[in-house]
Amino acid sequence: MSNDTLDGRRREIPPLVLLKTSTHESEAWRHLLPLFIERCRTWKHKPNCEYLVHNSIPLYPNAGSDPNKLPWCSCGMGVGTEALRGRYGSATAKYATRAAISPLFGVPYLEHAGTEEPVDVSPVRPALTTCAACGKGDVPLSKCGRCKTNKYCSRDCQVKDWRTHKKNCVPT
Repeated sequence: MSNDTLDGRRREIPPLVLLKTSTHESEAWRHLLPLFIERCRTWKHKPNCEYLVHNSIPLYPNAGSDPNKLPWCSCGMGVGTEALRGRYGSATAKYATRAAISPLFGVPYLEHAGTEEPVDVSPVRPALTTCAACGKGDVPLSKCGRCKTNKYCSRDCQVKDWRTHKKNCVPT
């Protein structure tokens, strides 16, 4: 543990944690972190912003895990880091950049992604080996000419099922 002085008091500061990542994971973080930073940005980019100078977001996209080549610009360094200043001191906080890291995908059992109410989703049916309308099996089946998914034993069955099937029929 290292020591730091804040307001004349000495206090313990937890050490930084080193996370080992593969090359592919490092590249993923190199591309995602600038997006997470931009998501919660409250500052304006400066005229000499590295994004403008290098014409690239992220910066140094193929630098791997080189700590001397940050993938984000320095415009936000030290901005909105008041909580860090109180906890780790100004010397550390001035190099920090705030980022809003969130799950990449909505989790249906925790949240309704994009809707106020749950959507009624019919169960997924296995690949049809029977007629989608009457259920006959062991007869020659023809595929829907539009989506090529549903199968029917006759034209009459296809016409009868169209009112239901047209909701899910997507041309291929």
